[in-house]
Formats: sequence, structure tokens, C-alpha cells
Amino acid sequence: ALDLPVEADLSRRPLAGVRIAITQRNMSALVHDDVVDAVAAARAACERLGATVIELSVPVEMNKADYDTILMAEARSYHARYAAQEELYRGSTRDFLAFGSPEIAVGQYLDSQHARVEVTDRWRSWFRGHGIDVLLEPTQAIPASKRGSGYDADQAVGGEDPMTLFTALWNFTGFPAVTVPTTLGARSELPMSVSLISGPGEEHRAVRIGLALQRYEFPPLSPSPVSSV
Repeated sequence: ALDLPVEADLSRRPLAGVRIAITQRNMSALVHDDVVDAVAAARAACERLGATVIELSVPVEMNKADYDTILMAEARSYHARYAAQEELYRGSTRDFLAFGSPEIAVGQYLDSQHARVEVTDRWRSWFRGHGIDVLLEPTQAIPASKRGSGYDADQAVGGEDPMTLFTALWNFTGFPAVTVPTTLGARSELPMSVSLISGPGEEHRAVRIGLALQRYEFPPLSPSPVSSV
């Protein structure tokens, strides 16, 4: 089914034969109602285009401590050369890099890398075992925030920030993801989006599904006219 041309007529149900999974991963009170609605709208759109959508349990949870260990070890190693210019970094980035802090032990780093490989293998087997083309989930947990405060000091990072709540796992495992704009949120009146995650080396699946959604269900939104005051 995924070999059908994106230009296929809608009557041919361009996503017929496609299997799309949905999970409850991280779907907590942190997730804005507009985001929940966007996923529901995308699910319904996929089904209208002929896809089969199934609900599944997640195979394994990412250990945030392992995510943090790898992220901090590699980022701090790279940025150490700029310690003398730390005052030029934005507040939250400077907090995260923590110039002058003790180095993360090699053993701890290697243990986290082994854990990353195991988590990646479990998710790869999950996709293959269930015959899943893509996983459908939110791109982030909240609508876009106002510009200006995201890089202030004392900001949540490493998968705790609602903007990375869903994406952190795919950064950790390296799975390809496509983000598809959907509709305007009923409450926020801001553009929403969903992510389509495929297995490693299978990004063509997510791209084709995303293009079909954009062509038939979620055409690009026209910007609202801005009135001068």
C-alpha cells in the first residue's frame, strides 16, 4: 500500500493497508486538550484515508537518567572548550552545561549507552512484531508558548519540558519522525501538529503517510491577516 503514488485519487484510499499505532505514552495531565484533539483528528483522518489504526501498549519506557547521562556527557564534553565564554550562553543552556561540574564517569556513560541500545532494540521489535508502519502521537504536549522565556534559567530540560515530553525518546533511540501540521486548536487558536514515527531505516513510510495527510486532510493553513493599529 505504501508504494501507491502520493498523487493517488482519494477514492483509492491512499492509506489502505497501512497500519498505524497509537499508545497512551506520556498522555497525562501535562498534555493540553488541543493536543489531544489534534491526535484524535489525525487518527480519524488516517482512517478516512483507509489506514487501520490500532491501540497498543508501549514495549518499554525510557529511563530518563540514562537519557540525561548521555545528553549531558556529550554536550558538556563538546562545550567545555568554551567555558571561558560561559556568560555568553543563554540561562537555561548555561544551567544545563554546568561548567566546572565533575565529569560524568565513563562507566556510567557506557551503562547508559547499553540501556539505550536495549530500548532501541525493544522498540524496533515492537514495530516489526505488530507490523506497524508508523506510530502516531503528539509532537509536543502544549501549544506554542510565547517567545522570549524558553531559554531563561531554571527551565525543565531532558524530556521533562512539555516541548520535549514526546520527542525525547526518539532522540534517544534515533528513530525517524515526521511532523505534520493539523488544525487550529479550539482553545488556543494556535496551529497543532502530530508526529509520525517509523522504525529505523523506514522513514519513507512516515513521509508518504504525512504527505497523504497533508494532501487530502490537512492542507497548509493560510496565515491570518494582521491588521495595523
